[in-house]
Amino acid sequence: MNEYILIVENLTKIYDKFQLKNVSFKLKRGQIMGFIGPNGAGKSTTIKSIMGIIPFDSGNILIDGKDFQKNEIEIKKVIGYVGEHLDFYEHVKLKKIYRFIRAFYKDWNEDLFRNLINRFGLDLEKKMKELSKGMVVKFSLALALAHFPKLLILDEPTSGLDPIVRNDILDILKEYAKNNCSILFSSHITEDIIKIADEVTYINNGEIKLIENKKVILNYYFKVNISAINRLKNCKVIFKNENEAIIYVDSYTLKQLDLLPEKESFTKISLDELLNFIVKL
Repeated sequence: MNEYILIVENLTKIYDKFQLKNVSFKLKRGQIMGFIGPNGAGKSTTIKSIMGIIPFDSGNILIDGKDFQKNEIEIKKVIGYVGEHLDFYEHVKLKKIYRFIRAFYKDWNEDLFRNLINRFGLDLEKKMKELSKGMVVKFSLALALAHFPKLLILDEPTSGLDPIVRNDILDILKEYAKNNCSILFSSHITEDIIKIADEVTYINNGEIKLIENKKVILNYYFKVNISAINRLKNCKVIFKNENEAIIYVDSYTLKQLDLLPEKESFTKISLDELLNFIVKL
């Protein structure tokens, strides 16, 4: 079995005013990848390309070891998808929508679906137009999880939701990933990424700027004055501008940091600070 559930290689999509440029990343089985970037960075274009919603110009996408373009119907059976814009008929009852979706999956788990519906407090007799945005997302998530997909892809699912609803959804996702299932979680909300992601992939202007383990960022990334770089032997510079640098710190380098003059002091960097630093480069 391939170590990676999802492999994206040199994905390129060209529009008149925007380009997705050679996007590449890998998602391991059982892990959650936070796919983060500002609005218009290329997150949705990447996800829609992975899902086959829009055609891409070049590149390769492998899901569960298979070429998506050659095995689209088979592969979609192992994927769950929740998008930001949920195009369900507003006058249709939830029970009718769920019965329609259920017919496409031979591995549909009715008990799991009912448990999620009860946990979310959803009434299948209601129509879509009667639901809040949070309830629509929860219903979509229940539909996506009910056939227990190996890969769950979410495009800004928590955008615009209140913190209580967001936390409830994040808890469900963490529980799901414990079953060796994988999640590609697109968001511009760094707080959500910090709560659940194992890996962080940052995209901006259609290009991947950073792929890193979340714990490595939070524990081993530091910001230092640019003048300190020459004093630090074997220092791994991740990003830098005219005045400051983001560096990766191992145990040896950490001892060097303690010896720096006060004017060249260093600080740990948060995920928000790191992303803001990259945006300004």
